[in-house]
Amino acid sequence: MKHFRTLLFAAAILIAGAPHPARAATITWFLENVGFSDGSTATGSFTYDSGYANILNYNIAVSGGSLSSETYNATQSGAYTSGDSYTATFAQDTSTLALSFESPLDSGPDTIALKTGQSYENLFPGNRSVTSGSVAIVSSPEPATAFAMLGAGGVLFALRRRRQ
Repeated sequence: MKHFRTLLFAAAILIAGAPHPARAATITWFLENVGFSDGSTATGSFTYDSGYANILNYNIAVSGGSLSSETYNATQSGAYTSGDSYTATFAQDTSTLALSFESPLDSGPDTIALKTGQSYENLFPGNRSVTSGSVAIVSSPEPATAFAMLGAGGVLFALRRRRQ
């Protein structure tokens, strides 16, 4: 029993000492209830790298409404963020989708509202502005954190196995 407590304490120290970022380096944001002035909607997601402040992957579709449907993805268009991480812009030859957020992408809450007066889609011809919506987070842990958790689990398993 004494060895088990010692090992449990060691595992707790290992977990506490592992890096625990406030946000994971890679954050996947999903569009929620994004509506436009012409009745169209946007669905999809994008992955944001907070370490480098750039967009790694994205697939966003805007459909319905009175203007043409558009799809933004890494094979057809480019994407970038503003320096303060409050705006993500997806651009292709004839259209641009700009999403402005109430909080920065790398330090905001798990759901961030879109700034409806500053989010829009420019098309050729025509424009539509965002009238509603938000983005919600799904994050993945950094590798160091995942390995620390696996290591702690392995220590506990070994101790339990040894005890038997």
